[in-house]
Amino acid sequence: MKNLSFLFAAILFWSCSDDPFKTTIAGNSKTLAGQTIYLKKYSHLDYMEEYMLDSTVVDSEGNFAFSLLNTEPALVTIDNRQRPPGTYMVLRDRPDHYYYSFCEKFFGFDPLFYVEQGKNYNIAHWNEKKDEVTYGDDRHNVLRDYYKSINFRKFVDEQSASGQQDPEKVWGQVSAHRDSILTKLNFAQDLRNKSFENYLRTEIELGAINEFLAWNYRENPNPMEEEQLEQILEAYNNRNWNPNSIELYKLTEWYISHQMNKQNGKNLYYYEPSTEKIAMAEKYANPRIREKFVRNLEVLMERKEGTEMAENNLNKN
Repeated sequence: MKNLSFLFAAILFWSCSDDPFKTTIAGNSKTLAGQTIYLKKYSHLDYMEEYMLDSTVVDSEGNFAFSLLNTEPALVTIDNRQRPPGTYMVLRDRPDHYYYSFCEKFFGFDPLFYVEQGKNYNIAHWNEKKDEVTYGDDRHNVLRDYYKSINFRKFVDEQSASGQQDPEKVWGQVSAHRDSILTKLNFAQDLRNKSFENYLRTEIELGAINEFLAWNYRENPNPMEEEQLEQILEAYNNRNWNPNSIELYKLTEWYISHQMNKQNGKNLYYYEPSTEKIAMAEKYANPRIREKFVRNLEVLMERKEGTEMAENNLNKN
């Protein structure tokens, strides 16, 4: 019976490979046998929308499979909980915490795939109780290893704890650390806008910038001069960054705040949604994410205004 169950899962998985419009994800998790698991999209720009894609029951031998049609390159995650992905909850309910380091906390535990249309993906081993996931392809094992082992925030904090407060020197250390990671990975550099390789490069390069900016704005008593900061932030406009990356979202917030700081003579790391911020986003946000980014600001502003109105009415009563 065990062999028949495995054979069925294998046939289901490989039979999908003939359809150029179908994306399949199959795997095995004996610790989840008999449980319902959920396939969710992980779009950092769609955190106000529905995230659930599909669900299935893991069979008695631990086998499961999902299939998607007409899939744009995107992040998806699988777990046995119906709650929204972690970033959705933060960006929706605490948008001022956009700078938080999501990688290890949110991306390094449950299975995470960067899926492309017509391709097959496999989880060779998944034990959620022991936080163990092994993928059937090297690229996703590299991605998981990055999220589990690379922590730019920890690196920045180590520089600060050693007494280093000079922002230019800290940035030099962070950028050197970033370059060593890219050199070590040494994967084929497919820099098409929505390729897997460009997704990982975007996460690494912009992740380094974002963690430095979080330290520089919020923790450093001697922030970097505007001219040097401008040079670092210009990376935002230098390349076709992958729009699926949370790091692009975070750098958009930093970049817009920087533009508003220059206009208002301030040094803030975050501005609440407002007509002024929406105007800045329409002018400065990356064209690949601008429409959705502005839409989210509008929704957040409407929610804030609604909450304030309800509180005022409550106080009057």
